Amino acid sequence: MIAPDSFTGALLAAEGLKDGAVMLNGPTGCKFHHGALCEALYPRSGSLDPLRSSDRFYFGQHRVPCTYLEDEDYVSGTARKLDEAIPVILSKGHSMITVINSPGAALIGDDLKRIVQRSHPNIPVAIMETCAFSQSLGQGFQDCLIEMLDAVPLLPAERMPTINLVGVSIMDHGWDGGTRQLKRLLSLCGIRVGAVLSAGSTVKELSTAKSATLSVVLDPEMGSRVANHLRTTTGAVRISPGQPIGFKGTSRWVKEICDALGKDSSPALDVIRREEKRCAFQLARHSSLTGLPKGVTFSIRARSSIVLGLLEFLHGYLGMVPVCVDCIDGGSEEVRAYLQRNGLAEAVDTVMFEQPCHIMFGDGNDICMSSSTLGVPGIEISPPYRGVARIRDVSLWGEEGAVDLLDAIVRNLGDRW
Repeated sequence: MIAPDSFTGALLAAEGLKDGAVMLNGPTGCKFHHGALCEALYPRSGSLDPLRSSDRFYFGQHRVPCTYLEDEDYVSGTARKLDEAIPVILSKGHSMITVINSPGAALIGDDLKRIVQRSHPNIPVAIMETCAFSQSLGQGFQDCLIEMLDAVPLLPAERMPTINLVGVSIMDHGWDGGTRQLKRLLSLCGIRVGAVLSAGSTVKELSTAKSATLSVVLDPEMGSRVANHLRTTTGAVRISPGQPIGFKGTSRWVKEICDALGKDSSPALDVIRREEKRCAFQLARHSSLTGLPKGVTFSIRARSSIVLGLLEFLHGYLGMVPVCVDCIDGGSEEVRAYLQRNGLAEAVDTVMFEQPCHIMFGDGNDICMSSSTLGVPGIEISPPYRGVARIRDVSLWGEEGAVDLLDAIVRNLGDRW
């Protein structure tokens, strides 16, 4: 499988903005996959009818309009098509446009900012001349997000302590429901989340992000440079409490934020403890009959920050044993240190889908592979998904995410014993 690159990352950052839109300056071949991906991960339309997006530049998709560059455009330039396309996009009610060059368009050399602002000087415009093609998803995501932050005006934050959640993308599993849970927990402690960079926030929230007190990095791969940029330009303090996965992980995450702001974390911690106690009772009843899930072996493939959070929950809390660990972003010292500390260092050197296990954690492709090669069930923790219809927005984050994960583990293991 070809992993998403920085070009995809930039498009996801821009399309993660609720009232923002991408203007993809390129041919239609660069559009269709990304248009389908963005609408699947962050639906904005209540219909999949392609006739609802029959406008020029949309080609039957609700997302990622493009200039459909042709042969002569690479010689004469793209100004004419950009001038024609942008009014069509703005007619949809968007408050910001991010123009992103495709690989071929990046070679033309058009002054994109001058072209756009010549006819629309009052609209915030972010420009991505090149997306560091073939680099990582996180690099393109952060490059684009920094451009977007620099393009919007500064607005004051609320009086209530306001933070940014940084390193969250619409590629995160259940990002919408997960961020709602995190906002609810923090609000119990008198803390307001001003912007989620960049998943579901508005252009106004993007502007107030530059006035926030604190930047909380959930995934360094997707947010460390953005948080550093905010610290340099606005003075916002940066902390990296890890992913709020599992009961202990979520409690630690809330406490670190509250400690940084001088707030009382007990209202949120009480909620987490009550849910943990309820689950522990049910889990003890299940384990008394089956012995599960303690001792069950598992394989996992995901970004390093997610892997670390799940290792602490699955192994440290539930007593499950990792036999294969694959960090798709190259791994991290924290993951290796955890495995080494617990005598499991060989798990990072095991070839995925060759080592037998009881259950697999990964994306839809990983689950299909584990089912066909190992005959084991799996739990999806990231897109792409297997096409199963979803009504409930299941996440890994917060105390509800821990409950959903426990339920999925017990249900999948129950089918094998």
